[in-house]
Amino acid sequence: MYAASPEAEDAERTIARLWHVHLETIGERNPYAVRLLRILACYAPDDIPRDILGADGARLQVLDALRLLNSYSLVTLTEDTVSVHRLIQDVVAAKDETRTDEGDSAPELALTWLADAWAASADLPVAERRMRRRMLSPHVETLAFLLFGLGRLDEAETELRAVLEVRRPVFGEEHPDTLTSRGNLASVLGNLGRLEEAEAGHRAVLEARRRVLG
Repeated sequence: MYAASPEAEDAERTIARLWHVHLETIGERNPYAVRLLRILACYAPDDIPRDILGADGARLQVLDALRLLNSYSLVTLTEDTVSVHRLIQDVVAAKDETRTDEGDSAPELALTWLADAWAASADLPVAERRMRRRMLSPHVETLAFLLFGLGRLDEAETELRAVLEVRRPVFGEEHPDTLTSRGNLASVLGNLGRLEEAEAGHRAVLEARRRVLG
């Protein structure tokens, strides 16, 4: 990977400072909007389903927050999804590591909302369930990385196994996305001290990549 040029790094720092100013302004108008943005930073940046956000009683609160964030160009909305620029995610995620006076931390709420959506998809017809879980899988995997970084390894393992349950039947064992998830799971197992499982997993992924890529 090429290193970013000094000019690019300066531009990113300038943009980050501007977003910090926006966040302070937004926080004065609607503190929940900033909290929601911190939760969104726990997911993959693109195509976060809007219907997973918030409990049933908070839908209007979520809608108001999304509209405010969109007015500052901090999120991009479609009828069904919300997307967040990766740099914005980095800016807001760095400031939310622990539980707050408002309740659960952003990662805990992100996990709860995503787990509820995943569980609810079990009641859908088979084809719709597969489609729904394919949509949720990138966010599950991103959240697994976050849990890994927070030292919550057992939860990270659970999330990655859920992703693999979706990707294996849809893409096959040697699709690049499946191999990435298998490698991520092996890394988590290694950090859990399950070294034989981790080594076997890494070896299997390496052999598959050699077959696929040559």
